[in-house]
Amino acid sequence: MPSTLRSGRAPCGSAPSSRTSTVTVPFTDAGSIRLHKSGERLEAPALRWSGRGAVRAWGSRIVAAHRWRTRADTPLLRLALHPQDLAHPVTAASVMRDVARWAAERPSLRYEALQ
Repeated sequence: MPSTLRSGRAPCGSAPSSRTSTVTVPFTDAGSIRLHKSGERLEAPALRWSGRGAVRAWGSRIVAAHRWRTRADTPLLRLALHPQDLAHPVTAASVMRDVARWAAERPSLRYEALQ
């Protein structure tokens, strides 16, 4: 993820392919993480971006700004995008700004830390 590399932060929380991973990745959906061992469901909405076209890029930027205001107190928040989404300048600028903003406000952790 180029945005985290430029900021000096290592990517965390990525979900590697289950065929190649030695880490048990929890099941995730748009609003939560379900831990395999305990079956516990943790609220963890995903903030997503898209750069597949101008409308999606601008929409992603608007939604990201809204999430900053409405999800600031959510204990867990996942940031999600495909690396190719960074090809659109609006999406790339939003990701850079918002990832820096979220990282300044809360610690990063990996999925395995939740187990």
